[in-house]
Amino acid sequence: MEPFATDTTVTELCRVRPSDLAEIARSLFDTMLGLPFEDECPTGCSDSSRQLEAHISVKGCWSAEILVRAPEELARRIACVMFTLDDGELTDDDVRDALGEVANVIGGSVKGIVDCDCDLTLPTVEPAPAGQTACSLFCTFQCNGQPVAIAVVEQSLTGTAS
Repeated sequence: MEPFATDTTVTELCRVRPSDLAEIARSLFDTMLGLPFEDECPTGCSDSSRQLEAHISVKGCWSAEILVRAPEELARRIACVMFTLDDGELTDDDVRDALGEVANVIGGSVKGIVDCDCDLTLPTVEPAPAGQTACSLFCTFQCNGQPVAIAVVEQSLTGTAS
């Protein structure tokens, strides 16, 4: 099951394009972290393994939630690279902090794309909920041989998710 469902009625209105997310993700995973990255993930994301989801909000002249979902195994690999620790040395907080930082970097890059006065909230990380979340834009990539999903959930003028 895909973790996010794209709302096709708002896709055309999204200020972030799939190619933008691919460029941001490639820069983060491949260039900054040195993890193998592919723009497309042929298997997509599934609920078959324990998934973590990081959330960060962009608030201001443009408001949206940025969600990053990855298998716990990938989140642990990211933490190992980010903090230069062996897997056995990682704490659960390290893993959450690393995935939160991934969301923070992606959120900051998305904020730069929309080019208006916005602020970022602090990221939160929790086990990914089962099922789907409606979103304006959804992209799945492959990092270190595992799927990673990035979603943009734009907010309507009334403050509810689009």
